[in-house]
Amino acid sequence: MIKRLMAILAAAAAAFVLVGCAPGGDGGGEGPALRVAATVPPVAAFARAVGGERVEVSVMVPPGANPHSFEPRPSTLEKLSRAGVYLKVGSGLEFENIWMPRFTGMNPGMVVVDTSEGIELLGDAGEEGGHEEDDGAHHHEAEGHGHDHEGDGHDHRVDPHVWLSPRNAVVMVENIARAFSRADPEGADLYRANAEDYRARLGALDREIREILAGRAGRKVLVYHPAWTYFTAEYGLTQVAMEREGKDPTPGSIAELVRLARTEGFATIVASPEFSARGAEAVAAEIGAEVARLSPLAEDYIENLKGLARAFAREDGKKGDESGARDDTTKNGE
Repeated sequence: MIKRLMAILAAAAAAFVLVGCAPGGDGGGEGPALRVAATVPPVAAFARAVGGERVEVSVMVPPGANPHSFEPRPSTLEKLSRAGVYLKVGSGLEFENIWMPRFTGMNPGMVVVDTSEGIELLGDAGEEGGHEEDDGAHHHEAEGHGHDHEGDGHDHRVDPHVWLSPRNAVVMVENIARAFSRADPEGADLYRANAEDYRARLGALDREIREILAGRAGRKVLVYHPAWTYFTAEYGLTQVAMEREGKDPTPGSIAELVRLARTEGFATIVASPEFSARGAEAVAAEIGAEVARLSPLAEDYIENLKGLARAFAREDGKKGDESGARDDTTKNGE
């Protein structure tokens, strides 16, 4: 499959050279001032908020896909061949580690922007992640980012889902606005104004989340995949993950989680639609909790995080409830 995609990449690059299009435009006439590619839908949402009608944004990893293993479609690669700006997350997603050298090889004129520049990386258990500072430049540990914390007996990996904190989203929006202004100086005023408007929306989101979660600092929340490190760290929560290192929970670990869930009184288990939720459903059935399906890749960023806050804020006390309410149809914030 990868060999076939590489052949498509080569063909797209050849077509790009033959038509002689500028990387960010359409070779003249009406069209967007910037053609932009983004790795994941939330970053694409930030780009559209900043760029408005001046930008055309394509997404490499669509909603519902697993960014750890997804391979881009030929139609997506064709759009990439015409992009002038690429917005990468830059925090260690396997997709970017594998594909970015190939993307830049097929479109060498494309400007690659690290949207998470300036953000402190965290391990998926909430620890500070490694990064280096060299002559004022910011560098992420994008590859080989598993690191062992001596004495705790676990191998904690850096959580790449940096966008799932409104405070981090503000940094990413600012990085995007600066990149767009450099690539398209004529639109700089628009990009700055749009970024300011979106930062205000993110500020309002942060305040609403804090109201929803008021009085819950220090609380543990049960999730299937440990994607919510930055959100829980931001709001004083601790995520307890069922799945580790891409492996489903074993019967023994499920039994341990059931015991913990009964002790903690979890009312909700957050599961991502990109992963199987059978383990979450099994635990939910045992403790009478709900399964809330919320995707870290949902493009409706603001509504998705509101939904996450509401899921984490649900009151305890559903243990033993024979209704076993499991919300398998909970929308992912879209």
